[in-house]
Amino acid sequence: MQVPPDASLTTRLGARLSPEVLASILAVPVVLAAVLAFALLRGSGQPSVVPPPAAAASPTAAAPASTGPTAAAPTPIASTSAPTPTPDTATARIVLQLVDELLGIRTDLAAAAAPRRPDPQLIADQLRTVNATLVTLEQPLADLQNDDPTTDIGARLATVADATRDAVTETQRASITNVVAYRAGGLRVVKVMEPLVAIRAELAGLAGVPAASP
Repeated sequence: MQVPPDASLTTRLGARLSPEVLASILAVPVVLAAVLAFALLRGSGQPSVVPPPAAAASPTAAAPASTGPTAAAPTPIASTSAPTPTPDTATARIVLQLVDELLGIRTDLAAAAAPRRPDPQLIADQLRTVNATLVTLEQPLADLQNDDPTTDIGARLATVADATRDAVTETQRASITNVVAYRAGGLRVVKVMEPLVAIRAELAGLAGVPAASP
């Protein structure tokens, strides 16, 4: 294509360049203008559109849904009844054996003091045997009194034992040749020992043996 020498610069460039290249060059100012306009808009301080934040989770919504009131576990009720104390069977049997001995001596003493003119030596022998048995009874009887289930019967037996010891001591103060005094004293000891019969029956129940008096 022939271009006149006095043609404009654009005309001469258009003659030298292809239409596609020329369109690209012409488009550059348009792009620059668009970029400049965008920059001006951002610098003008206009608020940009910000998506609203998600609503904060409600505390009540976050909490798990209640399905209803929870039934409280039943509280076990402790038993208020105290266990029944068990007596010391071994101690009760030892005391029972000694009470049986005392009852046997009582029978022999009653027989020795029964005649109108008894032999005071026989009475004296039985009185010494009573005293010796009472000494043997002291420790088992103390153990019986210290055990809660047998405290009462132990106290009653101790009362009879003390009274028997006093009656024996009073009789032994008389002269052995004083038949009347020894006879009366022997019979008095037999009378003082009478409650042992009922106590023996209770002891037999505690010891688990027959209650019949020997």
